[in-house]
Amino acid sequence: SRLSMAACFARRGDIYIFDDCLTSVDHAMRLRILQRIEALKRDAVVILITQDAEDLPEAEQTVVFRSDRVTVTERGGGSDG
Repeated sequence: SRLSMAACFARRGDIYIFDDCLTSVDHAMRLRILQRIEALKRDAVVILITQDAEDLPEAEQTVVFRSDRVTVTERGGGSDG
């Protein structure tokens, strides 16, 4: 998965989707990956799918799926859907 992620970071794209990319990496690597993701957000849409909300960098919008509801939070406020 690290090789796939490295290839992703090396290419220029308009949209990046990272699906559980932070599992099975140590804390130092996790921080490096999050820094790269933050840099991508300047010029592209980034979708980060994770099971651990603590991994989420500052996001414009967060969507949390639970069995009984979906919660959407926008930067500076939020609403339930």
